[in-house]
Amino acid sequence: MLDGTYFGCEPFEGADEHGGLAMQFAWWSQPLQAALEAAGLAITALREPIPDPVKGDRLDRWAHLPLSLWFNARILA
Repeated sequence: MLDGTYFGCEPFEGADEHGGLAMQFAWWSQPLQAALEAAGLAITALREPIPDPVKGDRLDRWAHLPLSLWFNARILA
């Protein structure tokens, strides 16, 4: 669940551990449109990939909910 709001600029901190390596993250989140506009970019293609179904796979839940968004962007001239 998302704390705060997606819209607007929000500080974000997190921690994760994988393979014995601990990582700390600290940055600002902002809506995708704000980040692209600030960089002078426009979306030229958009994909919402669905994982290949494998029975009992840990990715099963993401066959029903979006996990990622792939896009191509170009500099506005």
